[in-house]
Amino acid sequence: MFENGLGMAHECWDWVSSSLPGGVAYVRYNRPGYGVSRSASPPTLDEHISLLSELRSEYVSSLPVTLVGHSLGGYLAAAYAASCGADDSIERVVLVDATNIDSLHAARDLDFYPWVRQSLIMEAVWSAIGLAALAPVRDAPGFRPEIEKSLQDFSVQPGTWLTSFREFCAAAKYPSLQPLNLPLDVVSAHNNLRAADHDADQLGLLKLSDRSRHHIIGDAEHLSVLSIPAHARHVSQIIMGDRQAVLDASEIGER
Repeated sequence: MFENGLGMAHECWDWVSSSLPGGVAYVRYNRPGYGVSRSASPPTLDEHISLLSELRSEYVSSLPVTLVGHSLGGYLAAAYAASCGADDSIERVVLVDATNIDSLHAARDLDFYPWVRQSLIMEAVWSAIGLAALAPVRDAPGFRPEIEKSLQDFSVQPGTWLTSFREFCAAAKYPSLQPLNLPLDVVSAHNNLRAADHDADQLGLLKLSDRSRHHIIGDAEHLSVLSIPAHARHVSQIIMGDRQAVLDASEIGER
């Protein structure tokens, strides 16, 4: 089950899901407020956990589940896994350049936090007046043309950015993650502009489980870890738990 990052559509998982072996079932979806769905109220974590339970029951009720989340979706996937307690049908959690919610809490007192909020509002304004349609899909080279077109259409909707603003504000109040009694894979993009802070955030996520592994994808940015086919294939290998394939991949170091 895939969880999208803030302001992203389920198509962002295209390369990853298409690299999974045949016969592997997966669920991709857009959270309420994105795409054609509507949600006027700020999301709550309890509502999100309930939605994931409903999706599991509807589509993969009889199957073991690996939860995979990118960016803020990583926090949501891990929070759901923690809420399930001793549910042995959840096999693993894979966090792909995931948000460390404790760092987001700390950022509320920094200039970074109001800047992000203001940026999301301005994106909504630009979308509403049509200026966003003139920009390419940002920070997302490498997707197939039809996926780029779909993501472009998604990104020029004012509702996408209004929902992103509500999610960002709600996330600042989400609780710290509880420890996971599950295998945990932390996949980190390692070409980040805030490299030192980013590395510290990613290492902090490893503490969520005493069965955690760290995979570093070199020359990957926050979104290109999904949009570049080679990076996405490595992510799919990690999802499948193919340890030898991960160790043999030259772009990935494992701690």
